[in-house]
Amino acid sequence: MDAQVDFVGPSPYDGGRLGPPGRRLFTAVPEGQWEILASHEAGMEVVWTTVGGREGRLADVSISLGGEAGDGAVEVSVEDPLGAPVEGAEVWLDGVRLVQTASGGRVRVSGLRTGVRSVEIRHPAFQPNATTVDVQAGTTLARTLAWRAGLVDLTVTSGGAPVPDAVAFFDGPGAVEPVDLGADGRALVAVGGGEWDVLVSSASAGLAERHVTLDPGPAPPQAVSMVLGDGGLLVTVTDGRGRPVADAQLTLDGAVVGTTASGTAVVAVAQPGALVVTHPSIAPEPPVPVDPEQREQLVEIEWIPRPVRVAATHDGAPVSVWVSASGPGKVAPVAIDGTGDLRLPPGHWELVASAEGTGLGAVRRFAEVPATGEVPPVAFDLKPARVRQTAEGLELVDVKFAVGADMADDAFAPILEEIAATVIADPRIRRVEVQGHTDPSGGPEYNFEL
Repeated sequence: MDAQVDFVGPSPYDGGRLGPPGRRLFTAVPEGQWEILASHEAGMEVVWTTVGGREGRLADVSISLGGEAGDGAVEVSVEDPLGAPVEGAEVWLDGVRLVQTASGGRVRVSGLRTGVRSVEIRHPAFQPNATTVDVQAGTTLARTLAWRAGLVDLTVTSGGAPVPDAVAFFDGPGAVEPVDLGADGRALVAVGGGEWDVLVSSASAGLAERHVTLDPGPAPPQAVSMVLGDGGLLVTVTDGRGRPVADAQLTLDGAVVGTTASGTAVVAVAQPGALVVTHPSIAPEPPVPVDPEQREQLVEIEWIPRPVRVAATHDGAPVSVWVSASGPGKVAPVAIDGTGDLRLPPGHWELVASAEGTGLGAVRRFAEVPATGEVPPVAFDLKPARVRQTAEGLELVDVKFAVGADMADDAFAPILEEIAATVIADPRIRRVEVQGHTDPSGGPEYNFEL
């Protein structure tokens, strides 16, 4: 959404309009403390405070304009437990994301509806902070956030300078997405308590590894500084959808290393050679040429489908069904006569069993096919259908609606689940419309509300 942006700071700097995209990058802003004013024709104004700033560092400020229009104004300041301003804290007003703090940790928003409003401050490194505030003209709100557990303040350098293309990988008790450290080579990351291996890779500066132990409870971030160098070749193994492959064996010149949960491993390359990637559940891969000058190597593998035992019954008796599967790959529907096998690549799958023409409703199940180990079986227990397919669409069979109610409660959950399974199982269904119901005992006004 378009808005006018102006800058007030240590030297003149021309702002301008954002334009229809509602986003614009202002470059060459002189270093120092700034107030950034964004105003919209609807009457809402926002003022961010920024401080300091390192060369090459991108300050991101944003606001979401909703249905606000009023005389209320609130200034929010956000600090960490040490009293330092918090950048990137999201301010949520009545459950809607409103604005984000800049480096100064302070933001002022005007043009809001007045009255008692719920406010929540969210940030990946801190615990959520919720309160209520009576928004009037000139309202102030100061909040001190509490640390999350397992915080890492990671700084990466090479030759004494930040590494702008560094990416950090965390291998430990939980799943953590790779972190792009940005132009200043620094990031505050919440990974959780426990034992962690940190691997940082850069195409321009090399690798570094570090083991860290983090407190299980909330605590200040643990500072971790890493200097990149010639630490070897970073190999990342993924499947066709970009998901990491853990426990793949990488063999080079007789040395074998395994990939972590993030699908990565560091391989020492003394001379040009051929890297062999193996795993019990992947198709044979051709050797990958590598040489000592390389920093990174991506290997994409293809999973071998694994058998998933499927059983379909009604009142304890076997039933013939068609089973469709949606997940990490394309699989044609399979006919199962009571019991049989589906062959699915590892991953999370949505399975639907349908027995068209039998009067039994479709059933949906979810299955996790592991890359190794035993594959859990999947059982479908079909019941008499409460959803009937007609030429016009789907009809509910003998479903009673509560008089005077317009919301489906928990009692309707099985019916809604059967509707979902029926829609998924029938590829002929191209569009879904949800229509309301009426009550013959009520008048037009009553039914209009329903």
